[in-house]
Amino acid sequence: MSSVTQTPERSTRLPAAMAVVAAVLLTIGLISPAAAAPPKNPNQSAASWLASQVNADGALEGFTPGVADYGTTLQGIIGLAAAGAEGPTAQRMLDAVNGDIDTAVAPFGDDDPGRLSLSILANVALGADPTNAGGTDLVARLQATQRVAAPDIGLYGTGDPTYDGAFRQGLSLLALASLDIDDPAGEAWLTDQQCNTGSWVAYRSDTAVPCPAVDAANFSGPDTNSTALALLGLTAQGVTPDQDAQAWLTGVRTASGGWPYFGDASEPADASSSALVLTALRTATGTTDTDGLAALRTFQIPCEAKDPADIGGLFFQAQGDGSELPDNFSTAQGLWGLSEVEFPVIDAELADPVAPDCTVPPTTPTTPSTTPGSTAAVVPPTSAVTPTSDVTIPVESTTPPPSGDEAPSDLAVPVSGPAAEAVPTPAAAPYAAAGPAQPIQTVTATPTSTSILANTGASPNLLLIAAAAMLGIGAAALLVRRRIGMR
Repeated sequence: MSSVTQTPERSTRLPAAMAVVAAVLLTIGLISPAAAAPPKNPNQSAASWLASQVNADGALEGFTPGVADYGTTLQGIIGLAAAGAEGPTAQRMLDAVNGDIDTAVAPFGDDDPGRLSLSILANVALGADPTNAGGTDLVARLQATQRVAAPDIGLYGTGDPTYDGAFRQGLSLLALASLDIDDPAGEAWLTDQQCNTGSWVAYRSDTAVPCPAVDAANFSGPDTNSTALALLGLTAQGVTPDQDAQAWLTGVRTASGGWPYFGDASEPADASSSALVLTALRTATGTTDTDGLAALRTFQIPCEAKDPADIGGLFFQAQGDGSELPDNFSTAQGLWGLSEVEFPVIDAELADPVAPDCTVPPTTPTTPSTTPGSTAAVVPPTSAVTPTSDVTIPVESTTPPPSGDEAPSDLAVPVSGPAAEAVPTPAAAPYAAAGPAQPIQTVTATPTSTSILANTGASPNLLLIAAAAMLGIGAAALLVRRRIGMR
């Protein structure tokens, strides 16, 4: 919990008894302090932070310092295009990729359908020709990876699909849709892979066998990343899935409003999964899920960051102690969800760099007014309680996962296992349940005993605690203990 301080400029003090109440309630966590505010321009500020991370060669690094990661770089290009921001940097990034195109699309030796698809999408987003990217026809190379013999007719990629089949297929269909290329065989393969719940698992070797239940501890079962990309690819191709994928996705969101990797609402949300689901739902429905967008913004480093250079970047998952740091992977994917556009992005108009907007509007002092001849009392102005540290979200976490050139994953969280093309695999350890995101609010304190509770959204039941506090901290603590024990 962030600490709070009373502004020194206030013209009146709380009565002593109410000061005790406020201290008690803050101590036991029944009143939340004001949350740290994200930038007012989330798209542009995230784009600004990501652009600042591009190295001299025009690439973004992965989770290994000093090592360029073309997978993250390609996602960053698409994200910047979706945000309509950082045009010069986005073009420099695309030039870097196209200048080393064979390394970018075949990082593990064979052509990777995930990388090929991302390269197509990045070129189309910036108005470039993907059939001549660095002298390479990316479309022809992607189509050449599609299987034409059983099993898995229509699946893109020659590698093992166990960990990323549905994911890379959705990405491939999205890339082809950006060029108005229809693919009935690819659509049929992905449609057949859908579970009867509306979700997708990474891969079903036998579609006659029902999908397993979610088992996040053992990294199995339907996941939000495979489902989001499958829905995104089919929607872009004009195909409606047999089962309702949208309903499944909205049904597995966490209490915070975001999404976890596996389809289990008790798992904590992460920025990447939330962004991919938001992008898929927006493309499928034509509208933005406002709760999901608000949840995604809780992963953005706020204006009150300890290091101003971090403002606007996104972190993977909340640590709960205010130690969150932005990373390229989460920010690149986060831009997909923050940008509020449908995919694929085609020939975007990219603006010049824009700094994060952390301006605070000036406050106007409250001037009491009276009717001539009246004897109305003058009401002293209220004062705001302001935060002194970053907002924290009560979620346990792990270190952000590796991606790109370090592992065969380009869009989602990797797990140890056989190499695959664009592996959307889960985080490496089970997580604790997520708690609700802290709302962005300003807590005000007034000289009345009831307004404190009203301004903080505290339950009226807390009046009992307030009454006890009049008798001293000890009595209040005793009452709190009894109330908690009754629950």
